[in-house]
Amino acid sequence: VALMLCLMIGLALPVLQKDDIRAKLMIDKVTVPNAEYSSLIASQYVYETREIIYEQHNALYSFDIDKQMTKELASIENGFIFNTQVTKDWVVYEHVTDERNAIIVVNRQSQQSEILSIDTLGNYNVYNDSLIYMKENDTNAAQFMRYDLRTGETEPLWSTNRWESIYSFIEDDKFIVFNQRFN
Repeated sequence: VALMLCLMIGLALPVLQKDDIRAKLMIDKVTVPNAEYSSLIASQYVYETREIIYEQHNALYSFDIDKQMTKELASIENGFIFNTQVTKDWVVYEHVTDERNAIIVVNRQSQQSEILSIDTLGNYNVYNDSLIYMKENDTNAAQFMRYDLRTGETEPLWSTNRWESIYSFIEDDKFIVFNQRFN
C-alpha cells in the first residue's frame, strides 16, 4: 500500500506542479485599437506600466492596457524609427535618414527629448537610467560604454580588440552579455 501511494504521488506531482505554474501565469488578451498588425509584431511590453509600445507611420505609440488609451510618445517627419528601447522612464530610438542617424532620448516624465552625440556600432540597450552601447575606440577596437541618461556622463565599461563582440544586452540586472570567439 505504501509503495502504491508513493507511486501515485510520484505520478501526480508533475501534473500538480504544471497546474500550479499555469495558475501563476496571467494571460491578457489585448486588442490595440487602430494599430496595424505589422506594427505590433515588433512591439514591446513595459511590465511596470502595463503598456504596449509600438511604431506605426513614423511615430511611437504607447497603449495603456488598463486605461485602454493610446498616446503618441514621439514622431518624425522624414526617415524612419529604428532600434527602439523603452522603460517606464525612457524612450530611446534611432532616427534614420539618408543624411545621418541620430540617437534620440525622451524622458517620459518631463517629455523632454535630446539628440545624443554618440556614435554607436550596432545595438544599444537601456537599463534603469543607463544607455549601454558599443563604439569603436581610438585603436579601432570595440568598446562598451555606459551613458547616464540623467547626467549625460559617459564611462567606458569594457574594451576588446575582437570584432566578434557585436551584440550586447543586460541580463539579471548585473551583466552585459556579448558574443566573443576566443582562438
